[in-house]
Amino acid sequence: MINISQATLDVIKAIRENKTVHFTYGSADDFERVLKPTEFFGDFDGFEGNDELIDEHRKFYFHRVNEWHGVQEPWEITITLDCYSHPTEEEVLDYMSEVVTDMRPLLYSVKQKEE
Repeated sequence: MINISQATLDVIKAIRENKTVHFTYGSADDFERVLKPTEFFGDFDGFEGNDELIDEHRKFYFHRVNEWHGVQEPWEITITLDCYSHPTEEEVLDYMSEVVTDMRPLLYSVKQKEE
């Protein structure tokens, strides 16, 4: 069961900021739905809006949502390279290409991107 209070807040945020919410729904659906919500229906029994993947207006009941991922916020990944001299951009790109293709260990950080 999902946290319906949090899901309700996420839908409100998505409506206000014109964003999408992500979730899985129903017993037969294992894929993630992406909906741009427009409003609630019933006594906050569910929400409705445009399903971005099939471009169709749909209604969804909170009690049938399997997994709630909410409003997707952008994330920033920063990769740090140790270098003992001032590299050129070309040298950095060459080294990064080697790192990616060789699967060398990386030092990185992940944080939510500030808007």
